[in-house]
Amino acid sequence: MIRDKKISHDIFCLLKNLEKELRRNPDIIFAYLFGSYGKGRIHPLSDVDIAVYLKENIDFFEKKLEILDKVIELLGTEEIDLIILNVAPGYMVREVVNTGKLLFSKDEDLRLEFILRKLKEHFETAYLRKISESSLLERIKNGKYGIASPY
Repeated sequence: MIRDKKISHDIFCLLKNLEKELRRNPDIIFAYLFGSYGKGRIHPLSDVDIAVYLKENIDFFEKKLEILDKVIELLGTEEIDLIILNVAPGYMVREVVNTGKLLFSKDEDLRLEFILRKLKEHFETAYLRKISESSLLERIKNGKYGIASPY
């Protein structure tokens, strides 16, 4: 996400407390730090990207707000992106897993099963995404992007 404020303090010294606090939450099964902080490539307008997998059968929206409030309080910044992996698209899960740092996992079997399922979905739909992208590029090339299709 594009940010307009710099984080004015060292987040790394606070991440251990964040990990402990997230682990303490009984609804969070596993969590990742990803993005620039996960890769260790921080720049002046970096935000903190966190992804969590929650227990099923809870209100993800309400839980996201609750977790976000706690993270903002702990890190002392609102420059946070919080992703709920349960409802994230395959490409996002792939990005988190490939480039992120696992903070903790309370259930490795569930974590690995989830990742495999999401990556399988992502790769199984690659062909459809390619067709859609080709169609979009063709419409742009022909000056028909933004014009209703006759179909």
